[in-house]
This record gives sequence, C-alpha cells and structure tokens, in this order.
Amino acid sequence: MTNSRASLNALGWDVFTLRRAFSLAVSGWIAYFIASALHFHNAYWAVFPTIVITLPTRGVLLERGVWRLVGTVIGASAALGILHLPGSIWLKFVALALWIALNAGQPHLTRSVKAYAGTLSGMTAAVVGVPALFAPVNAIHWAIARLDCTLIGVIVATLVMALTTPRSDLGEFYDQVRSVVAEAIEYATHLLSGGPDEGARERAILARLSHLESSARITSAGSLEGFRNRRQVDLLMVAALSAMAAARDIRDGLGSQELERARQLALDVQELRRSGTPLPRPIPEEGPAPLRRFDTALQDLLNANRALTQADPSLAMPLHQRLTPHREWGLAAKTGAIAGFTALVVLCLCHLSGIPALGLSALGVCIFMQVLGVAQPPRHIAARIFGGICLGALLGMAYRIWIQPGFGTHADVLITLVPFMLLMGLARAHPKAGPWGMDPALCFLMASQLDMPAVQTSQAIWESAALVIGAGIALPTILLFMPTHPRQLARRAAQSVRRDLLRILADEGADPMEWHARASRQILRLCLHLGRVGGEHPEGLLATLNLGRAVIDLHDLGMPAGARALLVDVLSGDKAFQEGVDTLGILAEAEADPILQASILRAAHTLDQGRGLLAFA
Repeated sequence: MTNSRASLNALGWDVFTLRRAFSLAVSGWIAYFIASALHFHNAYWAVFPTIVITLPTRGVLLERGVWRLVGTVIGASAALGILHLPGSIWLKFVALALWIALNAGQPHLTRSVKAYAGTLSGMTAAVVGVPALFAPVNAIHWAIARLDCTLIGVIVATLVMALTTPRSDLGEFYDQVRSVVAEAIEYATHLLSGGPDEGARERAILARLSHLESSARITSAGSLEGFRNRRQVDLLMVAALSAMAAARDIRDGLGSQELERARQLALDVQELRRSGTPLPRPIPEEGPAPLRRFDTALQDLLNANRALTQADPSLAMPLHQRLTPHREWGLAAKTGAIAGFTALVVLCLCHLSGIPALGLSALGVCIFMQVLGVAQPPRHIAARIFGGICLGALLGMAYRIWIQPGFGTHADVLITLVPFMLLMGLARAHPKAGPWGMDPALCFLMASQLDMPAVQTSQAIWESAALVIGAGIALPTILLFMPTHPRQLARRAAQSVRRDLLRILADEGADPMEWHARASRQILRLCLHLGRVGGEHPEGLLATLNLGRAVIDLHDLGMPAGARALLVDVLSGDKAFQEGVDTLGILAEAEADPILQASILRAAHTLDQGRGLLAFA
C-alpha cells in the first residue's frame, strides 16, 4: 500500500488531487442528469462549466461562481434581445459581433475575479445566439434551454466543488508580502550604506513583488478579510518600490549628512517593523525632497504592516501611495476589434455557404476568440491547443458514429457519460495535465451532442470538421494580430512608462502621486511578464520612477525650455541617450540658479540610469 501511494505521488497524484478529480466528475454528471431529466434541449451544455472550473481556493470558486451567473444572465439576455431585433439576419450578425467585441476586450480593463463576468457574457451570447440564428425553427425555445442548462451547470459545479476546494491561506500570503518588503528595506539600507549597485538583487525583489501583486486579488477573493486588506497590501508593495527608488536617489544626489539620516531611518524600520511602532524623529517638511519621500515610504510600510498584523484596516489609510487599476485600454480595444470583426466575417461567410454544419464553425470562432483573446497563449502552446481541439472533435465524431446509435435511452446516455466524466476529472485535476485536458473535453461535448438523435456518418464528420475549422480560424488570428508573448506584453508596459514620461513633460501640473501610481503598476507588470519567460530584466527600472519625479520637480522650479525639448527628443527616440545626458550636463553648468542646476543634473543622472528600461520600450 505504501509503495502504491508513493508511486501515485511520484506521478503527481495525491489524495487532494484525486478528490478534486472525483468532484469534477460528479459535478459534471449531476449537472447533465438534472438538465436532461428536465428535458432541456442540448442538456450537455450543463457540463461545460465543470470543465473550466479548476480553481485553487474556495474563495475564488465562490466569487467567480457569482460572476459566472451574472455574466451568463447578461449574455443570454443580450442574445435574446439580438434574436428579437427587427430587420434582416445581417443586422443580427452585426449586433452579435459587437457584443462579442465588447466582452472580449472587457477583461483587459477589469483585472480581477469579476472580469470573468465579461468572458461568460460573450460566450453565453454566442452559445445562445449563434445556433438560433443558423436554425431559426424553435430558436427562442432552444436559446432559453441553453441558458437554463448553463445556469444549472454553474450552480451545481460551484456547490459541489466548494466541498472539496480548500480555503485560501491569507496569513501565509501576508507573511510572503512582509518578507519581500523586509528584503526591500534591507536593499535600501545597503544602497544608503555605500554598497555596490546590485542589479540582480534589485530585479529579484521586483520579480517577487510583481508575482505577489498579480496573485493578490486571487488569493483574497471570496474573503471579507482579504477584501478589507487589499489596500494595505497594495500600500506595502508600492511603498517598498518607493523606498528602494528613493534610496537610490538619495545615494546619488545628497550629501553625507542626509545619507546618514536616511540610513538611520532604514535601520529604525528594520527594528520596528514587527511591532509597528511609529518612526521616531520624522523628517522636517523643509528637508530634501528625496529624503522626505523616503521617510514617507517607510512610514507607510510600518502603518500598513501594523494594519495587517492587528487586523485593523483603519490603522492605515493609503491616500497618497497606490497602484492604478490595471486597465490596458489599447489591448482591450485591439482584442475587441479583432474578436468582433473575425466573428462577423465568419458568421456572414458561414451563412452565405448554405451549409448548416458550418454553424458550428461560427460558434467555435465566437467562443475561441473570446477565450483566447483573454488567455493570450504564447506561440509555443498554440499546437497544444489546436491538437486538443482536433482530438476532442475526433472523439466526439467517433462517439456519434459508433457508440450513440447503440444507446438510445436516457439511462444509456448517463452510463456512457460516466467514463468520460471520470477521464475529464482526472485530466483537469492533475497539476500538469490540467491545461491539456480542457480543449479536448469541450470539443468532445460540442461534437458528440450527447442527447441528440443518431445521425448519418457524413453529418457527424461534417459537424466535427466544422469545429476544427472554427479553431483553425480563431487560433491563427489571435497569434497573428495579438501581442501574445510575455516579452511583447512586457514591452507594452515599458512603452506605457515612456509615454507617461512624455505626458508629464508636456503637463506642468502633473501630479507626482499619479505618476508614481501609474509607473509602479507598469513596472510590476513588466517584471511579471519577463518572469514568465525567464527574460533578463532591463536595467533602470527604479531609476525611471526617479526620472519622473525629477521632471515634476523641474516643472515646479520652472524648467528651462531647452531642457524640456532635450528630454522630449531623447524619450521620443530622436536623440541618443548619451548625447541627451551630456547635453543636460552642459545646460546645468550654464544655469545660474544652484537649485535649478542641481535639479537638471538629477534629471540627467536618472535619465542615464533609466536608459535600460527606456531603450527596451
């Protein structure tokens, strides 16, 4: 027995994984049983939610289940509205494509669990609307039946899986956040003590921060405590970034007295971090700006840590340090436009062909464009996705040709569904095989059409081929026109930082806190994307934060027109970085005001340090 258990563990199977696999199988079978017992048309749609529901914690499961229901109801309502539109079928195609476009882009604007509502809204509209548009007889009746089946699947899967899905360990997550914040303080102390510039160490801290920030919303989902503490977690991460950047700024630009003062502050925080005691000897308001920024960041670290430790969010009110919401408007617009246009073209072509089976191609395109546009699969998994779709379609075709004709009763179908649900559950629950199991399972259900009457061999082949055609259209479209590789997404984040720098150069009333919030968000996203491919991080990530603050400070002092034009030329790519740094130094030497001279030199120095990130953009 011990040897058997050890062998299973070596293959990735343990008690928890097997329990989850069994729960997935049971939830899918129960959902189909309920839908078919109520005599809903296409009862197999009730199984779909169980296939895509491998979630790490109960909180995510329950919260996403709520948003699944919201998205399903909204999408089905939209589809029914489209079906009732007066006018020709072409108008309905346009309306459905616009709805798919709107929902395909929405998840890029709402990076949290509730973004799932948009994905389900678009998918449900396609599931309900496309078959009804291609087979108008009893279209509304069948559309409502598909909605009912989807709702049954969502509810059953959420309730059954909640019994075997563990709660999120928020305490462990907060400990990880505190640990990386402590590393950030230690690195700041290292810089202020005159230690060498350790780029690898800095990038490792940023990578850990970006990973924790990306998982914060998922970890806290479904938890009232997690929801209350999200602001404090954000504050800890942004304050850590600010402290590291300010320490670099202080080391490079202030005198020995200020350096010693900052070093003592960092050491105080290291001693007081666990107790959360307020910092002694606060920096006077008239102190140097980088030193005051450093002091503010350390105070924020202590306040947020104290709020988490004492479970009292009112102790920390992050009004000036924050992360902007992760909204990628450009990517959302591009994803929506590509998904909507592709769906419209395929809907029109399939209708003009006069081949009823191609309605499944149109349905596949609408669903795959919605899912793939959000998943952003790298090119190296494209073959896996397409292969899984082909396998599922082939298995579904085989079921309809050889198995379905011999099992005509409802009980027979339920029996034949048992081995499929067990295989699906095992594939989806396994930590390594999970992603590979979803595409074949989804396409098997669509191709097999479990509760439908037996058909001729030619029709089964046509309908399975139609699914493969739909995938063959959607997948290359996404890969050709969307930035799907993490390095491409990292470059977009760096470009956003560069555009923001140009924006604050043009805006004399720029808010330093708004700049810090936006730049911090993009730097964390950049580190996350590069970490997914093991890419080398560009130099100067934190220096760009200081460059933005230097530009804003120059605005306050009355930036010379020559310095502004020079910085714009460098950031626009019209002038080389080294030439820009050297020319800024010359402009500083010619400046009579010593304060303005120091600010121009600071801008030149931070531009030089940040050239790695800015060139990467």
